[in-house]
Amino acid sequence: TWLLHIDADELFHCPACTVSEHFASLSQDGVTVMNYINYEGVPEQDEYENFLENVTLFKRHLSHLPGYTKDKPVTDAVNFWVRRSATKQQYFVGYQNGKSAVAVVEGAVPLSVHEWLPPTPGLFKRGCLNIRDLDTGGALTYREDKACVLHYISCGFEWWWRKYSLLGRFEDAWFGGALPIPACFHTQSRDLVNSGAKEKARGFYRNTMVLTDGPEKDKQIALGVLQRIDLPRELMLQARTGVVEGSQKCNQSAVLEACGSSDCTQSSAPVDLLRCSRCKSVNYCSEQCQRSDWPRHRVKCVPSS
Repeated sequence: TWLLHIDADELFHCPACTVSEHFASLSQDGVTVMNYINYEGVPEQDEYENFLENVTLFKRHLSHLPGYTKDKPVTDAVNFWVRRSATKQQYFVGYQNGKSAVAVVEGAVPLSVHEWLPPTPGLFKRGCLNIRDLDTGGALTYREDKACVLHYISCGFEWWWRKYSLLGRFEDAWFGGALPIPACFHTQSRDLVNSGAKEKARGFYRNTMVLTDGPEKDKQIALGVLQRIDLPRELMLQARTGVVEGSQKCNQSAVLEACGSSDCTQSSAPVDLLRCSRCKSVNYCSEQCQRSDWPRHRVKCVPSS
């Protein structure tokens, strides 16, 4: 049994297998604490009736960006978001230190909403996603395609307005003043919403959060800064309507997978999907889909170790 803390605006995304299979594999490896990177939702319009079902565009975590700080086009794409932020300093408008899960074993206690304290030393074995250039302290590392947390932060103006109306005039520090909150999207949202200036707040929300520029989206997706993740939407649509849409595939064990090509229009696929032979992390329903997706996929295709 495992415990994972995620909020009402988050989903645990496990693209290659079911959630139960994922945690079973961690248990088999002897892992008792697992850290996950978060991706941040990008709204493409002002309002969503159900953002969990309709938001499919995400900023990838900086640690997963190919060529960040070394490749000027990638750096420029990141700085596009930094320039839009309230402080001109934020790529993610929310947290970027991920979330963690813990096996229910003796001694496991939460350190925060993001992290668990190690359980009894004799039972502690840590795992994390393979974060480039980070000393993981001897933890077992896993490829990023195994799982991550999707954070649909403030996806929809009215949702954002209601959220900060509910939070009210919170203090400029967490934990009773022990940890100051620097000026950021969170504090500026508080101030704007509690001022009651709704149209001014709407302008701030659009300028900071919403991306409607089609060519900019295409460029950032090609560079690997943004990523389309359709599987949560397709799973929820199927659960609600029984209809399978777009690129969703289902194999004989009922594990749903997505064809890696954004151009895929097939409604069904063979049980044995094709897999990229270089990185072994992306599936395709046909050679045609694999060839059409290569210009986009090549920028983040890292040889599997």
